[in-house]
Amino acid sequence: MSDKKYYQHAFDLGFLVMSENPNGEATNEEILEGLRRRIAFLEANPNEIQEAVGCYDPSDETYTQKQYDDWKKAL
Repeated sequence: MSDKKYYQHAFDLGFLVMSENPNGEATNEEILEGLRRRIAFLEANPNEIQEAVGCYDPSDETYTQKQYDDWKKAL
C-alpha cells in the first residue's frame, strides 16, 4: 500500500443566479443552473479557477490511499 498522504480542503465558489424573485430567494433549479454556468465558465477559462475559489478550511488531518480511493468512488 502507498505511503502517499492526502489532505482535505474546503472551498467557497461564488456564482450568480438570475431570478424573478426580488428578495434574494432562488429555486433549487435556479441555483443549480447558476452553478452549471459558473463551472462551464471555469472549464472554458481555467486561468480563472484559483481566483474564483477561496480555501477556508485547510485540514492538517491526513488520509490514506484507501480513504482517498473511497472518496473518489463516492463521486
